[in-house]
Amino acid sequence: MQRVTHMTLYRQTSLHLTRLREGQLKMSEQYSSGMRINQPSDDSLGSIITQHAHRRQEELARYGENVKYSLSWLQQSISIVDSMNQELTQLKGKAEQMATGTYSADQRRATAAAANARFQQLISLANTELSGNHIFSGSMTDKKAASLVMRPDEVATGHPTNAGEGGLYGSGDYTGVYSRTVQMTVVSSPPAGTDISAADPLVLNVRYVDDYGRQIDSEVEIETAGAGAAVHIGDGILIAAEDKDYAVGDTFTLSAGYYEGNQELMDVNLSWDNRMRYNYTMEMLYGAQGYSKGGWSNTLDLLAGWENALTKDGKVHDYFEAVSNLHNNLTTTALPKVTGEWADISSKQIEMNVGGPIQTYGDDEDLALYRNFSIDGGYAGGVPDEDNPMNITYEWWDGAAWQNRSTVIGVNAFTGTGSENRVVLAEGLEIFVANAAYQPGDPQVGDPPVSLDGFQLSPVHDFTITAMPADPPTEANPMTLSYEYWDGSAWVNQSVDVTGYDEENKVTLKGGWELSIPATPPGTYAVGDTYQFNPTHNQSSEPSQTDPQTITYTYKGADGVRHYQMMTVTSTGEDEKLLLGGMDRFSSLTGAYEADSITAALDTLSIGNEVEVGGFQVLVEQGGVERVFNVSVDPTTDSITDLANNINAAVNPTLDPNLGPIASVEDGKLKIEASEGIKFGMANDTSGALEALGMDYAQVSVYFDEGAVMDDFDAWDVSLEQYNQGQEKSQELLPLLDQAMTRLLSHSADGGSRQNRLEVRVQLLADDKLNSDERLKDHEDADPAEVVTNLKMYEIMYQASLQATASLTSRTLADYL
Repeated sequence: MQRVTHMTLYRQTSLHLTRLREGQLKMSEQYSSGMRINQPSDDSLGSIITQHAHRRQEELARYGENVKYSLSWLQQSISIVDSMNQELTQLKGKAEQMATGTYSADQRRATAAAANARFQQLISLANTELSGNHIFSGSMTDKKAASLVMRPDEVATGHPTNAGEGGLYGSGDYTGVYSRTVQMTVVSSPPAGTDISAADPLVLNVRYVDDYGRQIDSEVEIETAGAGAAVHIGDGILIAAEDKDYAVGDTFTLSAGYYEGNQELMDVNLSWDNRMRYNYTMEMLYGAQGYSKGGWSNTLDLLAGWENALTKDGKVHDYFEAVSNLHNNLTTTALPKVTGEWADISSKQIEMNVGGPIQTYGDDEDLALYRNFSIDGGYAGGVPDEDNPMNITYEWWDGAAWQNRSTVIGVNAFTGTGSENRVVLAEGLEIFVANAAYQPGDPQVGDPPVSLDGFQLSPVHDFTITAMPADPPTEANPMTLSYEYWDGSAWVNQSVDVTGYDEENKVTLKGGWELSIPATPPGTYAVGDTYQFNPTHNQSSEPSQTDPQTITYTYKGADGVRHYQMMTVTSTGEDEKLLLGGMDRFSSLTGAYEADSITAALDTLSIGNEVEVGGFQVLVEQGGVERVFNVSVDPTTDSITDLANNINAAVNPTLDPNLGPIASVEDGKLKIEASEGIKFGMANDTSGALEALGMDYAQVSVYFDEGAVMDDFDAWDVSLEQYNQGQEKSQELLPLLDQAMTRLLSHSADGGSRQNRLEVRVQLLADDKLNSDERLKDHEDADPAEVVTNLKMYEIMYQASLQATASLTSRTLADYL
C-alpha cells in the first residue's frame, strides 16, 4: 500500500486547478480576440505558419500598391502618347498642304506660327504629371521632361577614363536650330598644380555637327578658370573650366537640346521574381537628340527645322543671314546680315572674309615674316584653275633682310580658289586666295578684276629703334620704335613708345595690332637696330574706330566673272549698314529707259539737303566688255543738263561715235537711252542724286549684330541656301513625320500590352490575397462554437475539481478509525 501525504495531495490538486484555470483563460482570450493563436506558446508550429502568412499578405499589399500606381502611370502615358500622335497627324496635314505649289511663301510663313503652336503643345504633353511626378522624365521625375528653349548642359560629362580632375561647364543662350552634341578633348593643359592663364591656356579640340550637317573640328583656348571667363564655341554655347588639373586626352561631352530629365527606365515589382518596365522616356517617344546617321531624327528637331524653313520661305526678307565657314574661329560671334533684293543677292553669289583676298590660317607671328604679295606679270588673268595656274611673288624676312620669293607653276602655284586650294609657300606658310578673278598690274578703276599688288598679311613691318635712353625702358625713359604701316596703298612711317618689356607692357600699333618686346640681357637692343617683331591682332574683337576690321567680299559681276572689293568695318549694329559697292543698281541693265522708268521728275539738282557733293558710276557693257565710268555731282552748281553732259563726257569717248550721246534732257527730265547692243546701269551713288531724281534704286548692304566679334580670316558665304525652302522642306518632312507617328503608335501598342499585363496581375494578386486569407483563417482564427464549448467544459471541470478537493481535504485520520 502506497502512502499519500497531504502535501503531495495539495501539490497535485493545485497544479491541476492551475491548468484548468489556464485553459479557461486561454479559451476566454480566444473568445474575446477571435484568434486561435494569440501568442507563440498557443501553437508553436501554427505560430510560424501564421507569421509567414502575414508576411505574404504584406508583400501582396505592396505589390498591389505598386501595380495600381504603375497601372495609373501607364494609362496616363498611353493617353498622352495618343494625344501626341494626334498632334503629329494635324501637323502632317499642314505639311501636306505646304508641300504643294498652291500655297504662296506668305501663306507658308503664316503657317510657321501654327506649327509653333503645335510644337508648344507637344512640349506641354511631354511635361505631363501624375501626382506631382513628370511621367516622361526618366528617374528625374521632379524635373520637366522637356523645355521650349534648347539649353546646353550645365555640366559636361567627363569620360570615365579621364586622368585629370578638372571639369567643364556649359552655359549661354543656344541659337542653333537643331539639338547638338559637342565632343571636347584636351589638347594641351597647364602643368600639374599650375593655374590656367594666357601663358598656360587650356586648349580644347571641339567637334560637333552644325545646323547644315557640316562637321566642325576646331580648337579653342581657355585662358582663365571660372564661369566669368567662359569662351564661345559656336551658336551661343559657352564653355568654362574648373581651376583644377587636366590631362591631355581627357574627353568631355556636352549636349544642347530640349530634354531636361534623363532616359532611365523604371521597373515595377509584380512578384518576388517578376519585374516589368512601366515608363517611357523622351528618347523613346520623340527620338534621340543630336545628329546621327546623316541627319536629325528627333521629332522636335524635325519640327523646329520645318518651322525655320517656313519662316525663311520666299524671297522677301528684312535681311538674309550668311553661313559661317567651317574654319572660322569658334569664339567669334559675327554673322553678316545682308539686306537687299533676292535677285541681286542670289545672282551675285557673295562670299566674305575678314582680311584681304589672300588668306591663311597661320599664326600672327608667322604672318609678320611676309609682305608685298603681287601676281606674277606672266599671269593671263581670270580665276585661277588647273588650266590657268597663277603665280605670285612676295617678300620673306630671313632674319636679316627681306628676300624676294615666288611660287612656281607645277609646284605651288594657285590652281583654284578657297581654302581647299591652299598653296604652301617655300617657307611653310599655307595661303589661299578669295574666289575671284585676278590680273597682274595696277588695279583698274571700278569693277574689273583687281591685282594683288602690295597686299599684306601683316600690315606692320620694319621696326627700328630710334631712341633708347634706358635699358630696360621705363615710362620716364621709353624706347621709341619707328615702323612701317600699310595703309592699303603704300607703306607709311609710324612710331610708338615702349615703356617696358614683355606682355604686361605691350603697345597698340596702327590698325589695332599689338606688340610686346621680349626681355633680353642689357645691351641686346641698340639705337638704329631694325627688327621684324611679331605683332598680334586681337582675337575675337569687336570692330571699332581704334580696331577696324577689313572685310573682303567677292561676287559674280554682270559680265559673269567673279570680282572682289574691300571695305572697312568700324562698328556693329543694324544702324551701321555698309553698302556693298558694285552690287547696288538703278536699272535692270537692259534696253532703253525713258520717262516711266528712270527719268527725273525735277528739272534741277538743287533740291535741298537730299543731294550732296559726290558722284556715281555708270556701268556700260558693249561687246562683252564692261566698263565703269565715274560721274561727279555738285548740287550747288550743276543743273540737270550739266548732269547729262557729265555722263556723256565720261561715257561717250569710249563708245562707238555713231551711237550718239547716251544722256539727254527732254521736257525738263533726264533721259538715258542706249542703242541696241549696249547695256548700262548706275551704281555707287555717294551724292544721292540718282535716287532724288526718282530712279528705280536697289542696293545691297551688310551689317553685324550689336557687339559681334570677329577674327582674322573668318569667312562667310551668302548662298541663301536656307531661304525659299518651305515647299521642299515640307515635302522632306512628310516621310519623317510618318516615322515619328509610327514610333508613337508602337509605344502606344506596347503600353496597351503592358496595361493588360498589369490588369491581369491585379486580378492575380487579388486571388492570392483571398487564398492567403483563407489559409491564415484556417490556422489563426478560432471556432466560436468550439471555444464556447471548451470554455464551458473548463469551467465545469474547474468547479468539479474544487468540490473534489474540498471533499478530500476535509477528512482526518479519525474518519478512518
